[in-house]
Amino acid sequence: MEFGSLSFLFFLFITLVLYWGGPKKFQWLVLLLASGYFYFSWQPAYGVVIFISMLVSYVCVMLMDAKSEKTKKSAKTTANLKNKLLLFTGIGTNLGLLFLFKYFNFFALTLTELSAVKLPHLELLLPLGISFYTFQMVGYLFDVYQGKIAPEKHLGKFAVFVLFFPKLIAGPIERSKKLLPQITQPHNWNTNEFKSGLKLFAFGLFKKLVIADNLARVVDQVFGSLELYRGLSLILVILIYSWQILADFSGYTDMARGIARMFGFKLMENFNTPYFATSLRDFWRRWHISLSTWLREYLYIPLGGSRVGLWRVCLNYLIVFVVCGIWHGATWNFILWGVLHGVVIAAEKLAESFVQQVLKIKITIPKIISYAYTYAVVCISWVLFRATDLQSAAYVYKNMVVGVKNFISPAYIQATIIQLFLSNYLEMAIVFFALFSIIMIEAISSKYPIGSILKKQPFALRLMVYVGLVSSIVLLRNVGVTEFIYTRF
Repeated sequence: MEFGSLSFLFFLFITLVLYWGGPKKFQWLVLLLASGYFYFSWQPAYGVVIFISMLVSYVCVMLMDAKSEKTKKSAKTTANLKNKLLLFTGIGTNLGLLFLFKYFNFFALTLTELSAVKLPHLELLLPLGISFYTFQMVGYLFDVYQGKIAPEKHLGKFAVFVLFFPKLIAGPIERSKKLLPQITQPHNWNTNEFKSGLKLFAFGLFKKLVIADNLARVVDQVFGSLELYRGLSLILVILIYSWQILADFSGYTDMARGIARMFGFKLMENFNTPYFATSLRDFWRRWHISLSTWLREYLYIPLGGSRVGLWRVCLNYLIVFVVCGIWHGATWNFILWGVLHGVVIAAEKLAESFVQQVLKIKITIPKIISYAYTYAVVCISWVLFRATDLQSAAYVYKNMVVGVKNFISPAYIQATIIQLFLSNYLEMAIVFFALFSIIMIEAISSKYPIGSILKKQPFALRLMVYVGLVSSIVLLRNVGVTEFIYTRF
């Protein structure tokens, strides 16, 4: 059930009625049953993998000795060794399942190509959301081990923490210390919060169905037949894709947060106008925040973070973003995408250190230049992210500047646009409307929260905005409901 489909909307309505209409002490049970049904409706076999991951994690934390700090030194050492063993068992099981289902075939093929060893190809389904719930589970294991949160003894409520359906498929990757307390406590009806969640869901639906899906038609057309396109058309489609993936992924997050809010939950924000970042490091403070902060807390800081020497810091950046690339997918495209981000961020750190410690000067770069630099680097990297293989990415890089001297020619620009839209002026108008909408949304959000702006407007104006939002979803949505880009990660 994709968010936005009629079947999902019916499922959501029934779940809300049962959740708010029944006894508060059974709210967790309603969420558990609904989340289980939501996940198993995709493919029942997925449930086996997530059940093993959840059960092993639960058993490991329940066996950890939380009172080891109060014991004698010898007993404390024994308890710590036991806790470490349980931690490694839980993490190893989760990462092992992730490797088996997502990465085994990639590494088997790579090893076969590099040596005489021939490993089998496993015909396994990739469980939906496995990268997201695996990282959430690993974070929970670390948090319990480090004493940041007490283990959740109620298996049913722990299962809700894992399966909570708004964030299950594509995040945000929630932290146990924030989400678990919300599950263990009953929730009271709050009309304002419910309305706020409903508006946020509708806003995310607009981003997905009207903006992302309409932009996807152009992007998919070009990447489906790359050999027909060169020069400016490739540059334009990369720019379009940059806004498509933002609208698609941030749209999912808005819908997930909106649904959660309707149930009385608060999920973390995942985006903060990333294309208004002034550096690539700043971009990752704004893009996929739940992943970037997870990598910082559970990988970058344990590696030494910024407390070590400059070159070690740069190595830490590279390691983190290689892991980030691998997390996204088992292809060389994603690995090189991560390497590119790691190298650029390391270069930014080296340049900053050189200016401050060697030159000992302060350089103020105009924001417009910083925005342009960051956006250009991100768009260049998106080629690796969107291309189906390295050959396709190489084709784009090689041919995107072909005929660059003609880029200012009106006739060349007109021919490029006609080729992209196949002379379909209605599609062209819808795509331009989608681009204008997402750019304006991001521009306004970079200065003021859109929700707070709307609250200050007269009722009539707010009503017009909401009617326009719903009308555009009904009239301008692409036919059918397509998968979110991050669904298969």
